[in-house]
Amino acid sequence: MSQHQDRHSRALHYGGSLVSLGLVIGGVASGSGLLCLAALPASYGPAWIGHFVVEKNRPATFQYPFYSLLADYVMLFRFLTGRLGPHIRTKS
Repeated sequence: MSQHQDRHSRALHYGGSLVSLGLVIGGVASGSGLLCLAALPASYGPAWIGHFVVEKNRPATFQYPFYSLLADYVMLFRFLTGRLGPHIRTKS
């Protein structure tokens, strides 16, 4: 969470995670591998903007790709269930 202190960056992560989840579900339901593949840029694009532009840091994706993906969904789940607060120190 130290790399996700800005609420705008977190919002970009949430949006990308939700869109990518929808694409994976839609891809599996329709049998479309292209939809499933589209989930990758849909998820990582907004997250990387959050890191490079908003937080001005380097995404963990490059060093820990699976852990980074999992952590994004954990952060989203905590946000949606109201349990994110204790894990962050907000900048804005």
